Amino acid sequence: MLMNEQAYKEIEAIVGPENITADPQICDTYSQFNFHRPDPEIWWCRPDAIVLPGSTEEVSAFVKVCNKYQIKYKAHSTGYGAHNGATSPDMVLVDLRRMNKIVEIDEKNMVAVIEPYAVGGAIQAEAWKRGLNVCITTAGPQSSVLASVAAHLGGSCASVSMGYNGRNMLACEWVAPNGDIIKMGSADSDAGWFSADGPGPSAKAFIRGFNGYDGALGIFTKAAVKLYHWAGPDDYTIANDGNLYEADVQVPENMHFYTLITKDYESTTNAYYKIAECEICYYMNKFSIGITGRGYMPEFMEEAVKRPHLREALKMGRHRTVMVVIGNSERDLQYKVDCLKKIAEEENGILIGGHAETPYAKVHLCSLCRADGYASLFNGPGSFHVAMGADEALDVVFKQAQYAQEIKEEMIANGETVDDLGDGSYVAICGQQPIGHNEAVMLIDMDDERSAKAMMKYSMETAKVLYDKALGGIGFAAFGGPDQIMMFNDKVYKYYSHIQRIKQSVDPDNLGAMTFV
Repeated sequence: MLMNEQAYKEIEAIVGPENITADPQICDTYSQFNFHRPDPEIWWCRPDAIVLPGSTEEVSAFVKVCNKYQIKYKAHSTGYGAHNGATSPDMVLVDLRRMNKIVEIDEKNMVAVIEPYAVGGAIQAEAWKRGLNVCITTAGPQSSVLASVAAHLGGSCASVSMGYNGRNMLACEWVAPNGDIIKMGSADSDAGWFSADGPGPSAKAFIRGFNGYDGALGIFTKAAVKLYHWAGPDDYTIANDGNLYEADVQVPENMHFYTLITKDYESTTNAYYKIAECEICYYMNKFSIGITGRGYMPEFMEEAVKRPHLREALKMGRHRTVMVVIGNSERDLQYKVDCLKKIAEEENGILIGGHAETPYAKVHLCSLCRADGYASLFNGPGSFHVAMGADEALDVVFKQAQYAQEIKEEMIANGETVDDLGDGSYVAICGQQPIGHNEAVMLIDMDDERSAKAMMKYSMETAKVLYDKALGGIGFAAFGGPDQIMMFNDKVYKYYSHIQRIKQSVDPDNLGAMTFV
């Protein structure tokens, strides 16, 4: 055990002996991250110890011990990727899984107050019972909502109706790097949890910025998140025990599922602008047919890409968008459907769907509502990496997608990566406005050294395109590491220098270790 023995005893007294360990076997399980792990030498470290606090007070006391003994720490909620892990072997990982409560759901003000390990699926289940809904990012229903609103970034198929999740954070409770417990927004004056701001200047930009700090700027212990109107069912009941595409789900009449296939990036861009303007979709995203096939039907895709005619036929579905349209009344539903049909006609697209009747439609409708699509990508080669991710105007976002496809097609031709037909872009609209979010996905096998090399090359080349073509800030290119981040610094008004200055001002010893900067 490398940790100071006295420090260990003091932390043990705070959380209890069953909630701290330095057992190498347990610590090893906290160093296994197959997601966002481009360089194991940087991000794949066995932590010195694991601590599981059970309350805000325990978190505060723990952080004060870390300051006393100069111990580095990193907090995570559900620990979805390598950015949550130890960046050096002398760190303590703070696993917040014991803090898993939905503290309150305020139906009148449409607010949920949650702890770090309250996952999206659990919050959504409770919200649906009240005619409300929560934005779950593409990380999935098993991931922490608090992490996405307070400490990270990312889009969602729900973003078209519920916006970018960083904006859905309202009041919050934060343990600062010195151990002080600070409430922000309306919670600071005991006025409730409905507002992130006031009295006085907002601290929201200070504590999370756009990208978030991934647990490196204090520890969030509670957050209020904005909830949205939901006209769907209380829950979904699967009526049989069939396979995935045989699932029998009862879908309400006011919920329709559609697939829109457009011919190229230009027509897709035009369709997205019109959909955003009309405000007709509740869930939607573009996800490439090759990536989806590799996730849901890996054995089929493995053979399909080897057959030239089938491969070309599948490529016709590259520009494929799936959508859920929900009507608040019969007239409302009809208006939205009519708009969607008109948009498809104007862009010479193919629109398939309606009320979900087939197992395929029902499964995909449920998948969008639960935001569980990314989880399927662990079924193919074993993991995946995302690049691009700079939120910009929709035409800029689809230019990102086009360049990412060209880079990947060349790598596929050279045998450097998995053949997923080239296009790997996940695109979502943010907040029914002409802003989009694009993640350029690459499927990888972390047991194959070539995959790691291909991932780093893809990440670097897509980041260079963002920089050279002025297609936005760094976004998820941050997962390529510090060199990629600082490459963008001058072009984004020294955003990352400001982040470092904020970090230095409140945590000068970098005890809450930064992952990327």
